[in-house]
Amino acid sequence: GAGGMAVIYRAEQPSLGRLVAIKELRKELAADKSIITRFEREAKSVAALAHQNIVHIYDFITRGDSMFIVMEFVEGIDLYDLMNRVERIPPNIAAIIALQAARALEYAHYRGVVHRDFKPSNLMITKEGEIKLMDFGIARDEAFDDLTRPGTALGTPAYMSPEQAEMSGLDIDTRADVYSLGVLLYELLTGKTPFDVRLALAACFDELL
Repeated sequence: GAGGMAVIYRAEQPSLGRLVAIKELRKELAADKSIITRFEREAKSVAALAHQNIVHIYDFITRGDSMFIVMEFVEGIDLYDLMNRVERIPPNIAAIIALQAARALEYAHYRGVVHRDFKPSNLMITKEGEIKLMDFGIARDEAFDDLTRPGTALGTPAYMSPEQAEMSGLDIDTRADVYSLGVLLYELLTGKTPFDVRLALAACFDELL
């Protein structure tokens, strides 16, 4: 798979005979010191989170200009793809998904980590029905200085809290993730997000202009 910041590979760890996922920082981003720092912090932050509903980090490797995060391979489907296959999720199943996701957030929040990009594509569902929260690439960890510049919005518009969308430079805390969880639960039950993203973005741009 591939994203804006990294490429993901499925690999085998021969010494232990297990599958792993390897996240490699894109080569064209390797010259940006802030991105390198963010990538390394993601590895350190998630490695400290040992919870059944959070993807586990096994190792962080650098080879020349290349950087890799070795993590748990989750066999299953992400929630975004699942929701594209069905109109809406039955309430009892939605409650189970939301409960497991909330447990992951509660654990991370207690340890000073705010995800800041909580959305369906960052939640994997295993074949056993277990939820795994992943991709802490823009997470905020109180153990480190924040790399986000004032006037910068981080996150995915449909799931961003108002304070994230305002780009006012206000500190983003755990309540932003709780807001995103509420949006997710609404979408699971209704098949759509509570707000029209295009209208929300237009309103933000109008305020900036």
